[in-house]
Amino acid sequence: MENAAMVALKNAQNAFTGEAERLGLKTEQDVVDLVKAVRREMWEESDLKN
Repeated sequence: MENAAMVALKNAQNAFTGEAERLGLKTEQDVVDLVKAVRREMWEESDLKN
């Protein structure tokens, strides 16, 4: 019997398979840029609500 945490981790890894390629993420900098863009978008959306 496998540890529940390990099963959950494997499920999450399987769910993310291929996503980097789909999003065009090839380098760590691509990931950093994506995170910054998402954070900026979230900040702008929350700013519009106020």
